[in-house]
Amino acid sequence: MQNEVRFSSYTESGQPNLSVNFETFIRLFVNHRPVYGIGKNNIEDAFKALMEDMDGEDNQDSIHSANLQQMLKNHGEEMTTIEL
Repeated sequence: MQNEVRFSSYTESGQPNLSVNFETFIRLFVNHRPVYGIGKNNIEDAFKALMEDMDGEDNQDSIHSANLQQMLKNHGEEMTTIEL
């Protein structure tokens, strides 16, 4: 999504977009939201997937907040500290 926004008008202007207006935000939301709502089971599955990635952790019922932040910053679609 970030690249879609960043380079949506690059061919016309030669410059990347650095902001999103309301119309673009709505278009992104409609085009990229899940088809079905996200329920508790989806969240639990995502948490379990994170736990599987935490090799060597003793407590498999929780993730230390610093480890979670590190994973969110560096794996998958990377997030910045500000986004977190």
